[in-house]
Amino acid sequence: MIRSKTTFQTDGIENLPRKSNWWHVRQGFVVAITSPKAIAFFVAFFPQFIDPTQPLVPQFTLMAVSFVILDYSAVVAYAFIAQRAGTSLAKSGAAYWINKISGGTVLVGATMLATIKKSAPSH
Repeated sequence: MIRSKTTFQTDGIENLPRKSNWWHVRQGFVVAITSPKAIAFFVAFFPQFIDPTQPLVPQFTLMAVSFVILDYSAVVAYAFIAQRAGTSLAKSGAAYWINKISGGTVLVGATMLATIKKSAPSH
């Protein structure tokens, strides 16, 4: 990365095979539903807002719909920002400096890992 003279490569992106939107939705759903982090979040978060004296299905439905709307809004915002930033960075030549900084960070991290002495466990 440090020695690279290239910038962000956008050539040929339009020639990549396009998958359907439903494929992406299904893929995202499978990833989200099997994520241990997401499961732990819902198990810890949802019960705080459940009233056991009221019907459970409407409560879960309201929370699930609210979560989907908020999550979708956040993902769309991230995608919009990433698209704008990617286009701007590709045009401005900032990729050169991003490569240099990223490569330097990797080297510093590798050097730190290589010089850390592992102490023997005390019993």
